[in-house]
Amino acid sequence: MTLISDPTDARALPPTESTGNKIKKALGPIGVIGVVILKFIGKIKFILPILLKTGGSMVLMVGVYASIWGWKWAVGFVLLLLLHECGHLLVAKKFGLAVSAPMFIPFMGAFIALKEAPRDAWMEACVGIGGPILGSLAAVACHALGLALNYPLLIALAWTAYFLNLFNLFRKRTAEEQRYYEVAWPQRWLMATMYFGLIGALVLGMHVSHQQLMERVHSARQKYEQTFPQAE
Repeated sequence: MTLISDPTDARALPPTESTGNKIKKALGPIGVIGVVILKFIGKIKFILPILLKTGGSMVLMVGVYASIWGWKWAVGFVLLLLLHECGHLLVAKKFGLAVSAPMFIPFMGAFIALKEAPRDAWMEACVGIGGPILGSLAAVACHALGLALNYPLLIALAWTAYFLNLFNLFRKRTAEEQRYYEVAWPQRWLMATMYFGLIGALVLGMHVSHQQLMERVHSARQKYEQTFPQAE
C-alpha cells in the first residue's frame, strides 16, 4: 500500500535572520532621525555663529555688569546695545555687504566686523549712522515705556542709551570723516541733516530724561521724609 504524506505536515522552517540584519533594522529609524537633524542643522547653520558668538558674549557682559549694577540694568543695557549694533548690521545687509555677528566686550562696548569694504563713501556713511538711528529709536521706546509704567530704571536706561548713541556719533576717526567729504552734494546734505538732527534729538532726550529722573528722586525723597520724619 502506498502511503501519501500530507503536504501540510512538511512545513518549511522560516529562514534565520542574521545579526547584521537585526542591527540594520534597529538602527534604521535612528538613521532617518539623524538625516532629518542634519538637514535641519544645515538650514539653520547661519544662526549657530550668532548663538555662540553674540549670545555667549552677551551673557558674559550681562554677568559682569549684573555683578556691579544689578541684573535688571545689565539686561536692559545689553539689549539696547544689541539694537544699536543691529542698526549697523541691517544697513550693511541692505547694501549687500558681508558682516559678522555682533560681538560684545565688557566695558568696551560691541561691534560688528565688515568682511568687505563699502563700495563708496555714501554706503560707508549710511552703515555708520545706521547704528545710532536704530539705537536712538530703541532709547525713545525705552523712555516711553518707563514713563508709561512709572519705572525710573527704564528712564535711566534711556538716558544711558541717548548718551552712548551721541558718543558714537562723535567718535569718528579722521580717515572716516575725510571719506564723508567724498559723498556727492545732495547726499552730503541729506547725511548732514540726519547727523545734526540726530545729535539735537539725543541732547534733548538726555535733558528731558534727566529732568524726569530728578523729579522722581525729589518725589521719592519727600515721601521718605513724610514716612520717616526726623526727630526734632
